[in-house]
Amino acid sequence: MRVFGVDDFAVERGHHYGTVLIDRENHRVLDLIAGRDASPLAGWLLEHESPEVICRDRATSYAEGARTGAPDAVQVADRFHLWQNLATAVERLVAKHKGYLTEESTAEAAADAEVAAEPQGAMAQRCRSMLRAD
Repeated sequence: MRVFGVDDFAVERGHHYGTVLIDRENHRVLDLIAGRDASPLAGWLLEHESPEVICRDRATSYAEGARTGAPDAVQVADRFHLWQNLATAVERLVAKHKGYLTEESTAEAAADAEVAAEPQGAMAQRCRSMLRAD
């Protein structure tokens, strides 16, 4: 296994969580671990073949567990968090420069937005809901 994914999942939302371990190349669930702590992840990694890449969220416990259990693996952010980081950066940039927009440029942008199709899918919906929440 070269690329390994780590993420949390809710057994009972708000009360009990677990960790799912995924072979990202074969899209197979490898194992489920109780809790979201570093030590069970590190232990699991030490007992199995060490991956080259660990794809994870920003949880410090997963970073620590990966460092301990697979010290030579490269840790990268998962796709959802990359998109979330990009959306946050774009939102901050637009907010910082919104004073430079004129009514004319705003009208042109609105006309262009009407022509462009609205992105669809789960990721687009999540991004829209995150932007609305702020």
